Amino acid sequence: CRRCGMPIALEMMQNRKLYLCPGCQR
Repeated sequence: CRRCGMPIALEMMQNRKLYLCPGCQR
């Protein structure tokens, strides 16, 4: 995650290509 620095599951990154964890997306 770019904000908190927590690693994100590769599944989420491949699906929506996001670098933010679910908590930081909001």
